[in-house]
Amino acid sequence: MAPVSRFLSLPRELRDAIYEYYVSWDGYTYDFQTRTLKTTEGDPIDLALMFTCWQVACEMKGVALRNNPITFRTIYSEETRRSAYSYAELLQYFCNLKRAMFKYARPCFTEDLRSKVAQLYPDFMHVFDMNDIDYKWGVNGAGYMPSVIHSATDYTLELASSHSQFPEAMSQFEDGFDLYWRGIRVDHKVLNSVRYEPWRIPTEDEILQMAKACGFRQGHHRWRWTIASSNPIKYYFSATAACIQFLESIPASTRAEIRKIVIDEDHPSIGNPAGHARGLIPFCKENPRLKIERRANLWRNVFLGSLLNKRNVFSYTRVYYPDIRDVTHQLSATMTGSISLWAMEALALIPAGMPQDSFCLVFDGDPEPSKSSELFQHVIQQDATWQAAMEECVRRGFLGRFDFLKNEEFRYDCYFYRGFPKALCDIVNRRSSIIRCNFGLGTYSLSHLDSLVEERREWTLEQWRKDWYDRKPDTLITSCTMLGWMNRLDEMCEWTFM
Repeated sequence: MAPVSRFLSLPRELRDAIYEYYVSWDGYTYDFQTRTLKTTEGDPIDLALMFTCWQVACEMKGVALRNNPITFRTIYSEETRRSAYSYAELLQYFCNLKRAMFKYARPCFTEDLRSKVAQLYPDFMHVFDMNDIDYKWGVNGAGYMPSVIHSATDYTLELASSHSQFPEAMSQFEDGFDLYWRGIRVDHKVLNSVRYEPWRIPTEDEILQMAKACGFRQGHHRWRWTIASSNPIKYYFSATAACIQFLESIPASTRAEIRKIVIDEDHPSIGNPAGHARGLIPFCKENPRLKIERRANLWRNVFLGSLLNKRNVFSYTRVYYPDIRDVTHQLSATMTGSISLWAMEALALIPAGMPQDSFCLVFDGDPEPSKSSELFQHVIQQDATWQAAMEECVRRGFLGRFDFLKNEEFRYDCYFYRGFPKALCDIVNRRSSIIRCNFGLGTYSLSHLDSLVEERREWTLEQWRKDWYDRKPDTLITSCTMLGWMNRLDEMCEWTFM
């Protein structure tokens, strides 16, 4: 008879304490290159104790994952840059195609369909009433979060596909887009089966399949530009996409042991990264004990992301912003739009099915927390008040109702997302359960709104826009990241510009 192990003769409670001590690190990080977890120092995880015997292996099952938070960061490598660029271009084109399908499918929008869409997406209903809708509508969210617009569009087309006139409408769509994009022929059945999921890291085969779903054929100039081209920009996949890839790669029984995930969005990434947390909802539903903290760094991600011009591959570089004054002016004009996008996408998660207390978004002000606080109090809060005042002028009849579908560029000026002023009040006054900041925010209220409205009751929309630009405090924005803004921009490109 084999002697009894002295270790196994210890009380189970004591053995459990030893197991927890043995596996305790500062947490794990996800290594995308190897698709494995490692220690925060980058070393392999040592779980040799588990392999001493069957009983210890059973007792230690899940202990390491329960006691170590897992950190994910944005993904960039030579392996992924080209696929990230191709996927970003395809996502944009795919959205345009879906909106074009929506336009042609209008004869199929019955009262029953509208009623079903209204139950899930009430804010989307004004789109049905547009008479001269163009295929580019909603690219910037039409005052609502882009992820909501994409989901509502997919849902509407899914319902419309059962209508008797849908095949004829889609035949007109296919003919119309063949004329617009010479040589591209779209199959609406294939296209309608594809869902907008920008939080994925696709394989090369999946990118090719998506390109074919969008109507590209090998040899067409759009195929060469989107699939076969290369450019110097460092296109990143989001940290959330890396997290989702990892969670999908492991069994459900292993996922159930994870207790905390930290998602560090430390670089701008492709595909409207502010909305990528929607891809986490199934995992949070599956594991009620899972807590996810998503960090959006202001200086290395959120503000830099606002400089991205989707139409110019040199958007991050000195070629596009040759002077630091160009950078500060653009940042001053876009930072509130970027903050509001991240905030409102996070707030849309609960209505989309995210369990309460499973997720939080942290605006990370490092390495300049004091400057982050100053910008929030003197730029973000002022802009939110500006929006609230404009909305109140519309309510009182001083201004006409905003038509985002005809005035898309206005979305990025002095009006942000619907509900943002109230959301900011909740964030600053710590009433938001899903958003917080790691720097001071001061105080904020809309108590002085009436006086602001009365002073501007005779203003036109153009006067609101002009005064908003004139009041932008460019002087608050200096070289406040560690390497300075221009070096940050150069870091986003493989080429060196002299």
